Amino acid sequence: MNRKQSNIVKILIIIFCEILIISSLIISLKYSQKNNPKEQEINNNENEIVIENNPEEEKLKTIYNENKAINLDYVGQIYFESKLIDLPFVHGSYNDKYMRTDWKTGSYDVGGSIFLEATNDILNDQNTIIYGHNFDLSLDPSSTKMFSPLRALMDKNNYENNKIIYLFLGDRIRKYEIVYVYKAKVVQDGDIQYLADNEPFYDTKNFNEIEFTDYINKVKEREYYDTGKTILYSDKMLTLQTCIDYEIDKLIINAKLIEETMINS
Repeated sequence: MNRKQSNIVKILIIIFCEILIISSLIISLKYSQKNNPKEQEINNNENEIVIENNPEEEKLKTIYNENKAINLDYVGQIYFESKLIDLPFVHGSYNDKYMRTDWKTGSYDVGGSIFLEATNDILNDQNTIIYGHNFDLSLDPSSTKMFSPLRALMDKNNYENNKIIYLFLGDRIRKYEIVYVYKAKVVQDGDIQYLADNEPFYDTKNFNEIEFTDYINKVKEREYYDTGKTILYSDKMLTLQTCIDYEIDKLIINAKLIEETMINS
């Protein structure tokens, strides 16, 4: 064997040895990881998606805890995605309790409070009903108090930007989409108000299928405009009720539940 051939052989031997050493190191490293749970956990965590706390949810939880400490009748917040409304609401043992009462102080207030229908079971009823005052334009020219901003939804041009409503209930957030906006005619008899004949009973908490179909049919006859959406009997519903300027008739907004998210405590 000449010198040139001898050098080639030496080089091949060196390369073979290096490959053998590298292979041994790789096998040893994999074995070490497999038998080291802590290191394996670190590697696995690199592939996990870490979801940080939502600052908006943290803010709502803080508001919820503070308000609950003020009044146990406090239920949560009702707010629009557009910020049209962002208000606390309460649940009294009877509907007149917060009609003209400030829920924080317990004192008389002409604007009262936003309140849940007294007989509602908010977690289980098919229809959640929330009431609020609509201030006369002479008292609220900016239309920003209580449920006054809902007047904007009588105009179809304001629907698309204001169609999403949220309820924050402490342990969950419910997302609703507005489907119907209509006027219900009311009769005044002394101090008593009641729905005119053949008007839809918007304050029904749980419909049977016949009642529900009748309600939706009547609503469609009275709606200000067609949103292109509908509420099914199987849907959970949110109903907002307020009065209309210079009238005793009621502005009714029906929305359907499209998402419910549980919140970590």
